[in-house]
Amino acid sequence: MVPIAPEAHLTLFDAIAAVIVIYYWRVGAQAYKLIGGLMLISVIAMAASGYMYGTPLQPFLGRAYPMMAAAMEVCAYFVLILLGDDRRRAALVAGSMLGICAHYFYPSDPRILEEPIKFLIGIPLGTALIALTVLAARGANLPLATTMAIMILYAIFCFLVGSRSIGGAYFVSAVALAFVTFISVPKNYSRIAPFAMLLVCLATYGVTELYTMLALNGYFGDRAAGIAAFQTMHGSILLGGRPEIIVNLSGIRDAPFFGVGIRDYPSIYLYELINLSVYSEENVLGFDNILYHSAIFGTAFESGIFSAIFWTFGLYITLFSVPLLRTAYYQTRYYVLPLQVITVWHLIYSPPVPYNRFVLAIGLGFSLWLYMSWRSRSHDSDANRAAARA
Repeated sequence: MVPIAPEAHLTLFDAIAAVIVIYYWRVGAQAYKLIGGLMLISVIAMAASGYMYGTPLQPFLGRAYPMMAAAMEVCAYFVLILLGDDRRRAALVAGSMLGICAHYFYPSDPRILEEPIKFLIGIPLGTALIALTVLAARGANLPLATTMAIMILYAIFCFLVGSRSIGGAYFVSAVALAFVTFISVPKNYSRIAPFAMLLVCLATYGVTELYTMLALNGYFGDRAAGIAAFQTMHGSILLGGRPEIIVNLSGIRDAPFFGVGIRDYPSIYLYELINLSVYSEENVLGFDNILYHSAIFGTAFESGIFSAIFWTFGLYITLFSVPLLRTAYYQTRYYVLPLQVITVWHLIYSPPVPYNRFVLAIGLGFSLWLYMSWRSRSHDSDANRAAARA
Protein backbone atom coordinates (compact mmCIF):
# COMPACT_ATOMS: atom_id res chain seq x y z
CA MET A 1 0.00 0.00 0.00
CA VAL A 2 1.33 3.43 -0.98
CA PRO A 3 0.58 6.08 1.67
CA ILE A 4 -1.14 9.23 0.40
CA ALA A 5 -2.19 10.80 3.69
CA PRO A 6 -3.06 9.67 7.24
CA GLU A 7 -5.40 6.66 6.87
CA ALA A 8 -5.35 6.95 3.06
CA HIS A 9 -3.36 4.48 0.99
CA LEU A 10 -3.29 3.76 -2.73
CA THR A 11 -3.61 -0.02 -3.00
CA LEU A 12 -3.36 -2.57 -5.81
CA PHE A 13 -7.05 -3.19 -5.15
CA ASP A 14 -7.80 0.45 -6.07
CA ALA A 15 -5.71 0.26 -9.25
CA ILE A 16 -7.43 -2.93 -10.47
CA ALA A 17 -10.84 -1.38 -9.74
CA ALA A 18 -9.93 1.68 -11.85
CA VAL A 19 -8.94 -0.54 -14.79
CA ILE A 20 -12.23 -2.50 -14.57
CA VAL A 21 -14.32 0.68 -14.40
CA ILE A 22 -12.60 2.20 -17.44
CA TYR A 23 -12.75 -1.03 -19.48
CA TYR A 24 -16.48 -1.56 -18.83
CA TRP A 25 -17.41 2.12 -18.98
CA ARG A 26 -20.44 1.68 -21.23
CA VAL A 27 -21.77 -1.31 -19.30
CA GLY A 28 -21.86 0.46 -15.95
CA ALA A 29 -22.40 4.06 -17.08
CA GLN A 30 -25.74 4.49 -15.28
CA ALA A 31 -24.39 3.21 -11.98
CA TYR A 32 -21.18 5.20 -12.41
CA LYS A 33 -23.16 8.42 -12.76
CA LEU A 34 -25.17 7.70 -9.61
CA ILE A 35 -22.25 6.66 -7.42
CA GLY A 36 -19.84 9.19 -8.89
CA GLY A 37 -22.33 12.04 -8.49
CA LEU A 38 -22.96 11.26 -4.82
CA MET A 39 -19.26 10.90 -4.16
CA LEU A 40 -18.58 14.24 -5.85
CA ILE A 41 -21.24 16.02 -3.77
CA SER A 42 -19.72 14.57 -0.60
CA VAL A 43 -16.15 15.53 -1.51
CA ILE A 44 -17.20 19.08 -2.48
CA ALA A 45 -19.01 19.45 0.87
CA MET A 46 -15.92 18.12 2.62
CA ALA A 47 -13.73 20.61 0.73
CA ALA A 48 -16.06 23.46 1.69
CA SER A 49 -15.76 22.48 5.34
CA GLY A 50 -11.98 22.19 4.99
CA TYR A 51 -11.79 25.64 3.43
CA MET A 52 -13.90 27.12 6.23
CA TYR A 53 -11.67 25.63 8.94
CA GLY A 54 -8.37 25.99 7.07
CA THR A 55 -7.78 22.23 7.04
CA PRO A 56 -4.36 21.27 5.61
CA LEU A 57 -4.29 19.17 2.44
CA GLN A 58 -3.05 15.96 4.08
CA PRO A 59 -5.95 15.54 6.58
CA PHE A 60 -8.42 16.44 3.82
CA LEU A 61 -7.00 13.76 1.51
CA GLY A 62 -7.10 11.32 4.42
CA ARG A 63 -10.88 11.62 4.38
CA ALA A 64 -11.58 12.29 0.69
CA TYR A 65 -9.42 9.57 -0.85
CA PRO A 66 -11.06 6.59 0.95
CA MET A 67 -14.43 7.83 -0.29
CA MET A 68 -13.19 8.23 -3.87
CA ALA A 69 -11.49 4.83 -3.76
CA ALA A 70 -14.63 3.21 -2.34
CA ALA A 71 -16.74 4.70 -5.15
CA MET A 72 -14.32 3.25 -7.73
CA GLU A 73 -14.30 -0.16 -6.04
CA VAL A 74 -18.09 -0.29 -5.69
CA CYS A 75 -18.51 0.47 -9.40
CA ALA A 76 -15.95 -2.19 -10.35
CA TYR A 77 -17.69 -4.85 -8.27
CA PHE A 78 -21.07 -3.77 -9.63
CA VAL A 79 -19.92 -4.41 -13.21
CA LEU A 80 -18.39 -7.80 -12.39
CA ILE A 81 -21.54 -8.84 -10.51
CA LEU A 82 -23.77 -7.61 -13.34
CA LEU A 83 -21.85 -9.49 -16.03
CA GLY A 84 -21.32 -12.70 -14.04
CA ASP A 85 -23.60 -15.66 -13.43
CA ASP A 86 -24.34 -17.10 -9.98
CA ARG A 87 -21.29 -19.35 -9.93
CA ARG A 88 -18.94 -16.56 -11.00
CA ARG A 89 -20.40 -14.30 -8.32
CA ALA A 90 -19.69 -16.94 -5.69
CA ALA A 91 -16.14 -17.29 -7.01
CA LEU A 92 -15.73 -13.50 -6.96
CA VAL A 93 -16.77 -13.36 -3.31
CA ALA A 94 -14.62 -16.33 -2.28
CA GLY A 95 -11.55 -14.98 -4.09
CA SER A 96 -11.97 -11.45 -2.75
CA MET A 97 -12.46 -12.59 0.83
CA LEU A 98 -9.54 -15.02 0.79
CA GLY A 99 -7.40 -12.28 -0.74
CA ILE A 100 -8.19 -10.06 2.23
CA CYS A 101 -7.32 -12.89 4.63
CA ALA A 102 -3.93 -13.23 2.90
CA HIS A 103 -2.96 -9.80 4.27
CA TYR A 104 -2.28 -11.64 7.55
CA PHE A 105 1.12 -12.58 6.09
CA TYR A 106 2.08 -8.97 5.37
CA PRO A 107 0.04 -6.89 7.83
CA SER A 108 0.03 -3.10 7.90
CA ASP A 109 -1.31 -3.03 11.47
CA PRO A 110 0.50 -4.87 14.32
CA ARG A 111 -2.85 -5.60 15.97
CA ILE A 112 -3.55 -8.09 13.16
CA LEU A 113 -0.88 -10.44 14.52
CA GLU A 114 -2.18 -10.06 18.08
CA GLU A 115 -5.89 -10.52 17.33
CA PRO A 116 -6.21 -11.71 13.72
CA ILE A 117 -9.89 -12.69 13.96
CA LYS A 118 -10.96 -9.28 15.26
CA PHE A 119 -8.78 -7.05 13.12
CA LEU A 120 -8.60 -8.88 9.79
CA ILE A 121 -9.61 -12.50 9.22
CA GLY A 122 -12.92 -12.80 11.07
CA ILE A 123 -15.21 -11.00 8.63
CA PRO A 124 -13.88 -12.24 5.26
CA LEU A 125 -13.20 -15.82 6.39
CA GLY A 126 -16.83 -16.51 7.33
CA THR A 127 -18.17 -15.22 4.01
CA ALA A 128 -15.45 -17.08 2.10
CA LEU A 129 -16.46 -20.36 3.79
CA ILE A 130 -20.08 -19.86 2.73
CA ALA A 131 -19.16 -18.92 -0.86
CA LEU A 132 -16.81 -21.92 -1.11
CA THR A 133 -19.59 -24.19 0.19
CA VAL A 134 -21.88 -22.87 -2.55
CA LEU A 135 -19.16 -23.51 -5.15
CA ALA A 136 -18.54 -27.02 -3.78
CA ALA A 137 -22.24 -27.84 -4.18
CA ARG A 138 -21.76 -27.43 -7.98
CA GLY A 139 -25.34 -26.33 -8.56
CA ALA A 140 -26.84 -28.98 -6.30
CA ASN A 141 -29.51 -28.03 -3.78
CA LEU A 142 -27.68 -26.59 -0.76
CA PRO A 143 -30.17 -26.69 2.13
CA LEU A 144 -31.01 -23.47 3.93
CA ALA A 145 -30.48 -25.24 7.26
CA THR A 146 -26.88 -26.12 6.30
CA THR A 147 -26.01 -22.51 5.53
CA MET A 148 -27.70 -21.22 8.68
CA ALA A 149 -25.80 -23.81 10.72
CA ILE A 150 -22.49 -22.62 9.21
CA MET A 151 -23.36 -19.01 10.09
CA ILE A 152 -24.43 -19.82 13.66
CA LEU A 153 -21.43 -22.07 14.36
CA TYR A 154 -19.09 -19.44 12.98
CA ALA A 155 -20.83 -16.79 15.10
CA ILE A 156 -20.32 -18.92 18.22
CA PHE A 157 -16.66 -19.37 17.32
CA CYS A 158 -16.23 -15.60 17.01
CA PHE A 159 -18.02 -15.01 20.32
CA LEU A 160 -15.74 -17.49 22.07
CA VAL A 161 -12.53 -15.92 20.71
CA GLY A 162 -13.70 -12.50 21.86
CA SER A 163 -14.98 -10.88 18.66
CA ARG A 164 -18.53 -9.94 19.58
CA SER A 165 -19.26 -7.67 16.62
CA ILE A 166 -18.26 -10.26 14.01
CA GLY A 167 -20.11 -13.02 15.83
CA GLY A 168 -23.15 -10.80 16.07
CA ALA A 169 -22.99 -10.01 12.34
CA TYR A 170 -23.08 -13.69 11.39
CA PHE A 171 -25.81 -14.49 13.91
CA VAL A 172 -27.93 -11.64 12.52
CA SER A 173 -27.17 -12.95 9.02
CA ALA A 174 -28.57 -16.37 9.92
CA VAL A 175 -31.78 -14.81 11.27
CA ALA A 176 -32.08 -12.47 8.26
CA LEU A 177 -31.53 -15.37 5.84
CA ALA A 178 -34.52 -17.22 7.26
CA PHE A 179 -36.56 -14.02 7.05
CA VAL A 180 -35.61 -13.29 3.43
CA THR A 181 -36.23 -16.88 2.33
CA PHE A 182 -39.85 -16.92 3.46
CA ILE A 183 -41.02 -13.42 2.51
CA SER A 184 -42.42 -12.21 -0.79
CA VAL A 185 -41.54 -8.84 -2.33
CA PRO A 186 -44.72 -6.98 -3.33
CA LYS A 187 -44.95 -4.95 -6.53
CA ASN A 188 -45.32 -1.75 -4.51
CA TYR A 189 -42.15 -2.48 -2.53
CA SER A 190 -40.69 0.97 -3.24
CA ARG A 191 -43.57 2.53 -1.32
CA ILE A 192 -43.34 0.24 1.68
CA ALA A 193 -39.52 0.06 1.69
CA PRO A 194 -39.16 2.59 4.56
CA PHE A 195 -41.31 0.36 6.75
CA ALA A 196 -39.37 -2.72 5.67
CA MET A 197 -36.07 -1.00 6.55
CA LEU A 198 -37.50 0.03 9.91
CA LEU A 199 -38.48 -3.59 10.52
CA VAL A 200 -34.95 -4.72 9.67
CA CYS A 201 -33.51 -2.17 12.11
CA LEU A 202 -35.89 -3.23 14.88
CA ALA A 203 -35.08 -6.90 14.30
CA THR A 204 -31.36 -6.11 14.47
CA TYR A 205 -31.86 -4.20 17.71
CA GLY A 206 -33.79 -7.16 19.10
CA VAL A 207 -30.96 -9.54 18.27
CA THR A 208 -28.38 -7.27 19.95
CA GLU A 209 -30.52 -7.11 23.08
CA LEU A 210 -30.81 -10.91 23.04
CA TYR A 211 -27.04 -11.16 22.80
CA THR A 212 -26.68 -8.69 25.69
CA MET A 213 -28.96 -10.78 27.88
CA LEU A 214 -27.06 -13.99 27.07
CA ALA A 215 -23.67 -12.33 27.56
CA LEU A 216 -24.66 -10.84 30.92
CA ASN A 217 -25.72 -14.32 32.02
CA GLY A 218 -22.29 -15.69 31.18
CA TYR A 219 -23.10 -17.77 28.10
CA PHE A 220 -20.12 -16.34 26.17
CA GLY A 221 -17.59 -16.26 29.00
CA ASP A 222 -16.55 -13.84 31.72
CA ARG A 223 -14.82 -11.40 29.35
CA ALA A 224 -17.94 -10.95 27.18
CA ALA A 225 -20.08 -10.57 30.32
CA GLY A 226 -17.83 -7.84 31.70
CA ILE A 227 -17.76 -5.93 28.41
CA ALA A 228 -21.55 -6.17 28.00
CA ALA A 229 -22.09 -4.93 31.57
CA PHE A 230 -19.81 -1.96 30.96
CA GLN A 231 -21.31 -1.03 27.60
CA THR A 232 -24.91 -1.14 28.83
CA MET A 233 -24.03 1.72 31.16
CA HIS A 234 -24.79 3.94 28.14
CA GLY A 235 -28.22 2.41 27.56
CA SER A 236 -27.38 -0.16 24.88
CA ILE A 237 -24.33 -1.95 23.54
CA LEU A 238 -25.16 -0.37 20.18
CA LEU A 239 -23.85 2.95 21.53
CA GLY A 240 -21.88 1.79 24.54
CA GLY A 241 -19.51 -0.07 22.24
CA ARG A 242 -18.85 3.07 20.21
CA PRO A 243 -18.88 6.07 22.58
CA GLU A 244 -17.32 8.09 19.74
CA ILE A 245 -20.72 8.07 18.01
CA ILE A 246 -22.37 9.60 21.06
CA VAL A 247 -19.90 12.48 20.80
CA ASN A 248 -20.32 12.60 17.00
CA LEU A 249 -24.06 13.17 17.46
CA SER A 250 -23.32 16.11 19.77
CA GLY A 251 -21.05 17.68 17.16
CA ILE A 252 -23.55 17.10 14.35
CA ARG A 253 -26.21 18.82 16.43
CA ASP A 254 -23.92 21.78 17.10
CA ALA A 255 -22.53 22.17 13.55
CA PRO A 256 -24.70 20.20 11.11
CA PHE A 257 -23.64 21.79 7.83
CA PHE A 258 -19.86 22.21 8.07
CA GLY A 259 -18.95 19.96 10.98
CA VAL A 260 -16.35 20.72 13.63
CA GLY A 261 -13.23 20.25 11.49
CA ILE A 262 -11.18 17.30 10.28
CA ARG A 263 -8.95 15.78 12.99
CA ASP A 264 -8.40 19.14 14.74
CA TYR A 265 -11.27 18.59 17.18
CA PRO A 266 -12.47 21.26 19.66
CA SER A 267 -11.54 20.23 23.18
CA ILE A 268 -15.17 20.25 24.33
CA TYR A 269 -15.80 17.05 22.34
CA LEU A 270 -12.63 15.37 23.52
CA TYR A 271 -13.59 15.96 27.14
CA GLU A 272 -17.12 14.78 26.44
CA LEU A 273 -15.56 11.49 25.31
CA ILE A 274 -13.36 11.39 28.41
CA ASN A 275 -16.42 11.95 30.62
CA LEU A 276 -18.08 8.85 29.16
CA SER A 277 -15.39 6.89 31.07
CA VAL A 278 -14.63 4.45 28.26
CA TYR A 279 -11.14 5.71 27.35
CA SER A 280 -8.52 7.23 29.59
CA GLU A 281 -7.71 10.93 29.28
CA GLU A 282 -4.21 10.03 28.11
CA ASN A 283 -5.54 7.91 25.22
CA VAL A 284 -8.10 10.49 24.13
CA LEU A 285 -5.75 13.49 24.16
CA GLY A 286 -2.87 11.52 22.66
CA PHE A 287 -4.75 10.33 19.57
CA ASP A 288 -5.85 13.09 17.20
CA ASN A 289 -8.15 10.79 15.21
CA ILE A 290 -10.07 9.17 18.03
CA LEU A 291 -13.50 10.60 17.18
CA TYR A 292 -13.48 9.17 13.64
CA HIS A 293 -14.82 5.65 14.19
CA SER A 294 -17.80 5.68 11.84
CA ALA A 295 -17.92 6.28 8.09
CA ILE A 296 -21.29 8.04 8.37
CA PHE A 297 -21.28 9.71 11.78
CA GLY A 298 -17.55 10.44 11.84
CA THR A 299 -17.69 12.12 8.43
CA ALA A 300 -20.80 14.16 9.29
CA PHE A 301 -19.20 15.15 12.61
CA GLU A 302 -15.98 16.37 11.00
CA SER A 303 -17.25 18.06 7.82
CA GLY A 304 -21.05 18.23 7.92
CA ILE A 305 -24.03 16.13 6.93
CA PHE A 306 -23.68 16.79 3.19
CA SER A 307 -20.18 15.30 3.21
CA ALA A 308 -21.68 12.02 4.46
CA ILE A 309 -24.24 11.71 1.62
CA PHE A 310 -22.19 9.05 -0.18
CA TRP A 311 -21.90 6.78 2.87
CA THR A 312 -25.53 7.43 3.86
CA PHE A 313 -26.76 6.43 0.40
CA GLY A 314 -24.74 3.23 0.74
CA LEU A 315 -26.56 2.47 3.98
CA TYR A 316 -29.91 3.23 2.33
CA ILE A 317 -29.45 0.95 -0.68
CA THR A 318 -28.10 -1.85 1.52
CA LEU A 319 -31.10 -1.80 3.84
CA PHE A 320 -33.39 -1.34 0.82
CA SER A 321 -31.92 -4.34 -0.98
CA VAL A 322 -31.98 -6.89 1.87
CA PRO A 323 -35.58 -7.98 1.09
CA LEU A 324 -34.74 -7.87 -2.63
CA LEU A 325 -32.44 -10.85 -2.11
CA ARG A 326 -35.67 -12.85 -2.23
CA THR A 327 -35.70 -12.15 -5.98
CA ALA A 328 -32.12 -13.42 -6.44
CA TYR A 329 -31.04 -17.03 -7.01
CA TYR A 330 -31.46 -18.66 -3.59
CA GLN A 331 -27.81 -19.67 -3.12
CA THR A 332 -26.69 -16.13 -3.94
CA ARG A 333 -28.47 -15.01 -0.78
CA TYR A 334 -26.28 -17.27 1.31
CA TYR A 335 -23.06 -15.33 0.82
CA VAL A 336 -24.52 -11.89 -0.01
CA LEU A 337 -26.53 -11.49 3.20
CA PRO A 338 -23.48 -11.60 5.51
CA LEU A 339 -21.79 -9.04 3.25
CA GLN A 340 -24.81 -6.74 3.54
CA VAL A 341 -25.00 -7.07 7.32
CA ILE A 342 -21.28 -6.36 7.62
CA THR A 343 -21.63 -3.43 5.20
CA VAL A 344 -24.24 -1.87 7.49
CA TRP A 345 -21.93 -2.45 10.45
CA HIS A 346 -18.93 -0.85 8.75
CA LEU A 347 -20.90 2.19 7.58
CA ILE A 348 -22.21 2.88 11.08
CA TYR A 349 -19.44 1.64 13.36
CA SER A 350 -16.15 1.50 11.43
CA PRO A 351 -13.83 3.97 9.70
CA PRO A 352 -13.29 3.28 5.96
CA VAL A 353 -9.68 2.15 6.32
CA PRO A 354 -8.46 -0.22 3.56
CA TYR A 355 -9.39 -3.62 5.04
CA ASN A 356 -12.86 -2.40 6.03
CA ARG A 357 -13.27 -0.63 2.70
CA PHE A 358 -12.51 -3.75 0.67
CA VAL A 359 -15.34 -5.67 2.35
CA LEU A 360 -17.57 -2.60 2.21
CA ALA A 361 -17.00 -2.25 -1.53
CA ILE A 362 -18.17 -5.74 -2.47
CA GLY A 363 -21.16 -5.50 -0.10
CA LEU A 364 -22.18 -2.18 -1.66
CA GLY A 365 -21.53 -3.62 -5.12
CA PHE A 366 -24.13 -6.34 -4.51
CA SER A 367 -26.54 -3.85 -2.92
CA LEU A 368 -26.19 -1.53 -5.91
CA TRP A 369 -26.78 -4.45 -8.30
CA LEU A 370 -29.99 -5.43 -6.49
CA TYR A 371 -31.12 -1.81 -6.24
CA MET A 372 -30.47 -0.98 -9.91
CA SER A 373 -32.04 -4.24 -11.08
CA TRP A 374 -35.17 -3.50 -9.07
CA ARG A 375 -35.36 0.04 -10.45
CA SER A 376 -34.99 -1.29 -13.99
CA ARG A 377 -37.75 -3.88 -13.51
CA SER A 378 -40.04 -1.31 -11.90
CA HIS A 379 -39.44 1.13 -14.77
CA ASP A 380 -40.17 -1.57 -17.37
CA SER A 381 -43.33 -2.57 -15.52
CA ASP A 382 -44.54 1.04 -15.37
CA ALA A 383 -43.79 1.48 -19.08
CA ASN A 384 -45.74 -1.67 -19.95
CA ARG A 385 -48.75 -0.53 -17.92
CA ALA A 386 -48.64 2.88 -19.60
CA ALA A 387 -48.49 1.25 -23.03
CA ALA A 388 -51.42 -1.01 -22.14
CA ARG A 389 -53.53 1.97 -21.08
CA ALA A 390 -52.68 3.80 -24.32
